[in-house]
Amino acid sequence: MTGKGLRINFKQALKMVKKMEVLSELLNEAATEDISYIMVGMAENWEGEAADSYSKKLKILYDQMCQTAVSIYSAAVAAENQVRQIYEAEQKAIMTIYDTKFK
Repeated sequence: MTGKGLRINFKQALKMVKKMEVLSELLNEAATEDISYIMVGMAENWEGEAADSYSKKLKILYDQMCQTAVSIYSAAVAAENQVRQIYEAEQKAIMTIYDTKFK
């Protein structure tokens, strides 16, 4: 440790967590709505080997986007839990110091 200790802006940290959650939702929506729409349109309007190849690539993209959205959301949940644990520990430490000084 460098001696600086822990410094965290809880409000900003939780704001960043919320941004991660929104990003996850947007990415999931892009996959489930936009990519799905493209896949259906392609299937209805394009046939042949090239269409099949492109359709497989879109399916891979769809799966990766959905998995990335899940990963981002999981990271957001983990970050939020960590921030809340740090906040609670800080509040407990403050109360302990207060109780020690003023009792």
